[in-house]
Amino acid sequence: MAREKPLTGTVTLTAPTDVQRRAAERLLGRGPREGGSLTVRLEDVDAVLRRSGVSPDGLAAAVTALTGRVDLIAEQKAREARAWEQAYSPLRLLGPDLAEWTARVTGNGQIRRLARTPETAHALLENAVKALSALPAEPAVSVAAFAAQILGDAHALDDGRPLTTVVRSGIHALTGIEEEKGARRQREAWVRWGS
Repeated sequence: MAREKPLTGTVTLTAPTDVQRRAAERLLGRGPREGGSLTVRLEDVDAVLRRSGVSPDGLAAAVTALTGRVDLIAEQKAREARAWEQAYSPLRLLGPDLAEWTARVTGNGQIRRLARTPETAHALLENAVKALSALPAEPAVSVAAFAAQILGDAHALDDGRPLTTVVRSGIHALTGIEEEKGARRQREAWVRWGS
């Protein structure tokens, strides 16, 4: 139903319990069967539900009555795509000097890996935009002082945090210093931007 396919064909339950096996036998009016799995034709279930009057509109109506509305996969994907699009919206506030970087982080999956959810990504990118928009720091300050002043948390840009990863990536784009691992390269990029 979620894939908008007709409820036809067979479904198989591997390793059914005795209770599940007996319920299927009673529902379909068939004798006991042995085996490692339980297979049921959906057309048979639909016919029984219609004939018995339990669900005159058939199997799909019964499923909806028992479980609630079935979300369509296409609708779920569209909602998720809209949520991620909204998550990236803070990046629109950055200037043209970060346009190429914005396109890269929007498309390379880094933000999704760091944040996992659109809501977390939105908050992460709002803070990244705050930090990147405040650079270069004048007068020059330490990273901790910059983080406290701009983000309200002296540890917001500590090593290993997702926000630090995103902000450093943006700084590397601004400075033209290649993104490399290592404290020296990271300090060089930070120092070049006055923090």
